[in-house]
Amino acid sequence: MNTMIIGILRENPQRERCVVLTRVGVQSLVSCGNQVYMEKDAGDASHFSNEENQQVEAKIVHTSDEVYCPSQILLSVYSPTDENYERLLESQTLLFA
Repeated sequence: MNTMIIGILRENPQRERCVVLTRVGVQSLVSCGNQVYMEKDAGDASHFSNEENQQVEAKIVHTSDEVYCPSQILLSVYSPTDENYERLLESQTLLFA
């Protein structure tokens, strides 16, 4: 089984009040052998705490760089900014709702 590293970016609280993946989604990805890196406080606006995400084995990191660098797939609620696009590597995939 190939392990994927999936990154969840913190949303902009002025624009969004949701997170792209709930604890159940994180748990599902982890149970399939994947690693999930979640930017600190990514779920705060939608009332999902860092501690709750850690309980389902998300790795909570402090900066967006720590999400971008290892991730093969990046998840976001809304379309990214130009700055976010510029940070993507050719080997990375960005998915947004």
